[in-house]
Amino acid sequence: MRRWELVYIIGLWVLIVGAILYKISGDGTWKGKIAKEEKPVPAASASLSLPPPSEAPEKVTIEINSPKLGWLRVRENPNLQAKEVAVAQHGEQLVSLQEEKGWYQIDLGLGKKGWVLGSYIIPLKKEKSSPAVQKIAQIHSPDTGWLRVREQPAVDSKELGKVRHGRTFVILKEQKGWHQIEFQGHKGWVLGKYLVPATTP
Repeated sequence: MRRWELVYIIGLWVLIVGAILYKISGDGTWKGKIAKEEKPVPAASASLSLPPPSEAPEKVTIEINSPKLGWLRVRENPNLQAKEVAVAQHGEQLVSLQEEKGWYQIDLGLGKKGWVLGSYIIPLKKEKSSPAVQKIAQIHSPDTGWLRVREQPAVDSKELGKVRHGRTFVILKEQKGWHQIEFQGHKGWVLGKYLVPATTP
């Protein structure tokens, strides 16, 4: 083989090897593959579209309207066949938690809830629409299980009736340690030391 032919062959191999080395990066990865894998992801594809948070349902103050009997059955579920869990007095004002098919769920206190038929209640107002914040208190008289309601804010005043331990009421006004509530269609007074702030869910 002539010398110039040998030089030609060696030069050709050098060109081939150089081309291969040019195609391969230092870590042994093809540059064409790197360019494809490192292509930046558009920012829009990385973001998630979340629905806006739903607002909590408005609570409504209701009044029991059952003048003939003077009371209304409170049921465990919103139907007439459900178990009776309590009795609400005529004229009693309560906070309704929700409404379902003509029934209103009310807070009975001590973590208990019940349902009353909507045809025997009068919706008074929504809490969110009222400029003044309503004060709701719970009867706390575990020893006797009840508390006397007086006609006037005094211990020797006429007794209008009794409310059971755990019931919640809207406080209408306060006077010298007494709190006025709506009771059986009338306004009555209970001693403030037997009340605790009602817990709302």
